[in-house]
Amino acid sequence: GAAAAEKIWGKQLEAAAQETYDDVREDILALGATGKDQSLVESLFNYLQRFGELSGIPTELVAEGTAYSFNPGAEVHLLRIVQESLTNVRKYAKASRVRLLLSFGQDQCRLVVEDDGTGFDPDHLPRGPWPHFGLQSIRERAAAIGARLTLDTAPGKGTRVILELPRAAR
Repeated sequence: GAAAAEKIWGKQLEAAAQETYDDVREDILALGATGKDQSLVESLFNYLQRFGELSGIPTELVAEGTAYSFNPGAEVHLLRIVQESLTNVRKYAKASRVRLLLSFGQDQCRLVVEDDGTGFDPDHLPRGPWPHFGLQSIRERAAAIGARLTLDTAPGKGTRVILELPRAAR
């Protein structure tokens, strides 16, 4: 009856409120990660560590090569791409771990965010805001800094968001 419907609606409202709270908390976390006094690697390490604590998903950062910095605008886009990727992991992937690989090469930097979650078929996305909105945001940010974006995923295979960014990124 009405009491049962009210109970279900109350649970849905509670879940929506928790989701919004998690999103806001994640946004606040990301704002803290763009501190000017931190290198890109430090910002990513700190963000990943706090993401792991808040989401309960174990995370790992692997940095290879000699780190160099990009202009602040490009670094903000990189951080936001990582944030968007991790938000998608938290909300949809059902992952048991996340690894971020940052490889500094002579001419380019390679950033990989990989999870061992459910994966998906990028050519047949389900209806609804995700993953359309999240992927669109990642694509736009990658294009804005001249990075090449590759999405390596399939149902049951986890997901790898791969970004190749020229060293002279704007």
